[in-house]
Amino acid sequence: MGKNTPSWLKVLIIGLTILVYGLFISIIFFSDFDPMFKKNRNGSISINDGELMIQKDIDGYYEEGDKTFYILGTLTNNTSNYYDYIELEYIVYDEEGNILGNASTTLNQLKKGKSWRFKIAYDEIDAKEISSFELSDINID
Repeated sequence: MGKNTPSWLKVLIIGLTILVYGLFISIIFFSDFDPMFKKNRNGSISINDGELMIQKDIDGYYEEGDKTFYILGTLTNNTSNYYDYIELEYIVYDEEGNILGNASTTLNQLKKGKSWRFKIAYDEIDAKEISSFELSDINID
């Protein structure tokens, strides 16, 4: 900046530089660049970089007898770690893509190298309207 640059312009440039720098630092420190789970090309879901894996054969169906929608799948522990607690939560959608609700299940004690065949029940009044579902959250301990 030259001698003839107005002081208000200098202050403005310095202020904008600080703002951009602050936004950049916020993005780096507060963004979640490493999601807990990701969908793989083959249809499976990797959790914690593949430590846990939900196999691609996830299935869902409505059972007329008990008016419940079920989500079935298999979660495999690919590590030498022992998990005390695992909770899976799915969002369920109707035909238009509207959210109907959440369905979840928990497991205590998944040993290293073992698999868990989970069955999640959604028995709300609109269960018959479910046309799709997706994993929305997982809690592990």
